[in-house]
Amino acid sequence: MKFTGERFIPGYDDPQLFQEHLHRYLFAVELVGSRTVLDVGCGEGYGTFLLARSGAFAVGLEWDGESVEHAQRRYGHGSVQFVRARGQELPFVSGAFDAVVALEFIEHVSQQEEALAEMARALTHRGVLVISTPNREVYSDQAGYKNPYHVREFYEGEFRDLLRRFFPSVQLYGQRNLPGSLIWPFDGRDHARDLYTRSSQRQDLEENARPSQATYFLAVCRKEPVKSGDATRASALLDVSEGMFDILREEVGRRDDTVRRLQDELKEKTNWAHDLEQAVRDRDGAIEDLHKEMEEKNRWALDLQGENDRVNALVSELRAQEGKLRQEIEEKNRWALGLDVEIRDRDRSIRALQVEVEHLAAELNDLRRRVAYRVLRRLHLVD
Repeated sequence: MKFTGERFIPGYDDPQLFQEHLHRYLFAVELVGSRTVLDVGCGEGYGTFLLARSGAFAVGLEWDGESVEHAQRRYGHGSVQFVRARGQELPFVSGAFDAVVALEFIEHVSQQEEALAEMARALTHRGVLVISTPNREVYSDQAGYKNPYHVREFYEGEFRDLLRRFFPSVQLYGQRNLPGSLIWPFDGRDHARDLYTRSSQRQDLEENARPSQATYFLAVCRKEPVKSGDATRASALLDVSEGMFDILREEVGRRDDTVRRLQDELKEKTNWAHDLEQAVRDRDGAIEDLHKEMEEKNRWALDLQGENDRVNALVSELRAQEGKLRQEIEEKNRWALGLDVEIRDRDRSIRALQVEVEHLAAELNDLRRRVAYRVLRRLHLVD
């Protein structure tokens, strides 16, 4: 099967993810024992197989058809069977199972109340539900992460309240990854402690944990209240393959590379900051020079403004003089026009007098000729 991120698949190269999923199933195995168990949202089927190894008859339920076919081929045998169905609509009679396991299932469905009601219905009167889901505060809010396959995640109080609507007894646990994986109860009472390795060996483990540290919630739910003498259990899974240490070493190496890169960047940025400080000082000096130049230009502008005022006053005076001159010119023009008319009249009179003088001169010449002729005749000088 191909890993998509929606279902865990053993062999996928992520030791932390494998550790988380494996540890939850090992925790459930201790509670289920050899009883009849239903594994809701079994995915690839490896967890159903683990539940059956303790002698239980296990049924894995999954809606994805490809996963069911794969699980049946790989894990199916007499005590392990796989069924394609929805967790909200279990195809089993009431009280069919001594235990129901639903690990990382409830956050994937929208009908969460219906699914829990069906799980409670499928359990016997003394049955137990082992259920897990991410702690929204740590898994999503603090990490700034949104899993695209999760419909609704829970805060601690929300998860506890939802479970108590269907089960009178709810024991809430937390799980987180350290170099191994830790599961611990929230109630603070004395509890038994188991240490698991990949080979399921056990040793005592002292561990102190707080609910706010949990990446995941696990709950053990029963239809009957737990007796006060019953101990809750804390559990740890030790990764003897050192896969987590390899991851940590790789992470340390990456962080060392990051530190060196950041140190180089810091050195570069420090040099840049020094250059920037010098540039700022140069700029401040240039700004101061500009201020001085601006003050000089302001003084020059004020002087220019005074000169402009004087020029404007002179222009006003010249305009006033221009008005007077225009008035005088208009008067002179009117006088010149009158004088021109008078000159033309005198020219006409002169021309008329010239004509008259010419006429009189002609008459005088004619008279002179007649008088001279008469005188000459009397003197018998002419015929």
